[in-house]
Amino acid sequence: KQWYQRRVHGGQTLQSIPKCRMLSMSSLVFLGAVARQSLAAPQLGAQKGGHEEGEAPYSVLQTFDGYEERLYPTTNWVCTSGGFMKLFGYISGANKAGATIPMTAPVLNKGKTMCFYLSEEFQANPPQPISSSVGLVQREQRVVMARRIGGRPDMKQEAVKFARMLISDGRGEDVDLTNPITMGYDSPWTINNRRNDVLFNKI
Repeated sequence: KQWYQRRVHGGQTLQSIPKCRMLSMSSLVFLGAVARQSLAAPQLGAQKGGHEEGEAPYSVLQTFDGYEERLYPTTNWVCTSGGFMKLFGYISGANKAGATIPMTAPVLNKGKTMCFYLSEEFQANPPQPISSSVGLVQREQRVVMARRIGGRPDMKQEAVKFARMLISDGRGEDVDLTNPITMGYDSPWTINNRRNDVLFNKI
């Protein structure tokens, strides 16, 4: 599918301009947003209550070979099915309080829904979104089985692998294998020591 049209531009047709120069305004906005996300992402290193500063909290209940059992407390998130830019707009001030909210980790994906964890100072009273396609979601306390993966994996394949691992270990009936949750902890610019998690809620 071509994403540009033949139009005259400075004596050249757009078809004759190299594609590397063909950046749309939305692409430029997205790249700027990602760069800002990279700068605003939590600087890991300060450990607090089983998680890093700026991350969604959890406690490790048990560790197994290649995965662990975690307890996540009740927390507030902002979610959308409209993609990253909808959420980035919300934390950049597109909320009824006009508040700028720190970028946190992780970015949670479940099906077509993407969510940002709201930082601690906004947990008690998160500002309402302006966009009708963005909503506040309270994720109730839950226990999950979780597996951490590095690099840039195919998370759908990793969810299948983890499900097979749980079944092989005799724990498949203890979790909801039909609704995997994936979490990404790093900016796109991070190369080394990337973190990705796959979770299944315990039944």
